[in-house]
Amino acid sequence: MSLYTGLLAAPVGTYVGDSTPVVLAGGLVGGAVVGGVLVWDHDPTDWLRGWRVPALAGLPAVWLGPILRGLPASEPAPWAAFLGVAALVPGLLAIALAAHARRRDRLAGATTHVTFTVRPAPGVRRQRKLGVGVVLGMSLLVAVGFPLVLGETISPTDVLWLSPSLPVWFVIFQDSDGREVAVTSEGLRVEQALHDWETFEGYERSDDALRLTRSQWYQSTFAFDTSDIDDPDAVVEALGRYLPPA
Repeated sequence: MSLYTGLLAAPVGTYVGDSTPVVLAGGLVGGAVVGGVLVWDHDPTDWLRGWRVPALAGLPAVWLGPILRGLPASEPAPWAAFLGVAALVPGLLAIALAAHARRRDRLAGATTHVTFTVRPAPGVRRQRKLGVGVVLGMSLLVAVGFPLVLGETISPTDVLWLSPSLPVWFVIFQDSDGREVAVTSEGLRVEQALHDWETFEGYERSDDALRLTRSQWYQSTFAFDTSDIDDPDAVVEALGRYLPPA
């Protein structure tokens, strides 16, 4: 946060005094001190409340004005304002770190009902393999098919560029993408991501998959292969604490 406020305040001195490196450094140090005082003995998650997130992300945009306008040579150089705009980077980093701290605190205080490791549902895996197969087929068509049609000679170097991606395709076709999932009092944890229960509409259990539907159209449905779950009944019972059957 000190870096954010320092960069944000650095150009101020150039518009109220002389446009010199000393004034610029003074604004940087002064802003950093103010930022340190603001965050002293404060919970990082406080920056995710109310107006703080829009302010952290929006204030650096104020310095876009001098940059876009291009001040005359007699006035402070527009390049000083670039420091103010650069404050967006530590600002976004502060938001990300605060979100991580909040998720960590929520997970630490959550009650975990059941944990299991699963792969995506069979239908999802088939679609993924089909998509990878189509991409691989198109790549081979471009590397081999087109030259043959054009009557050109095929050399090993024509397909050499495909080799770096082969390990990725092999992993996908081997279905080695199991993920740890936990049903907790705070939400559904998938690896390190926590999804609030409010983002789900319900769950549906079939012979081959356990599906959790989302409440918004832009949120993807979770589908897990039930054959990977050691105790599907326990998982359904835990989900029933927070979600209705779909």
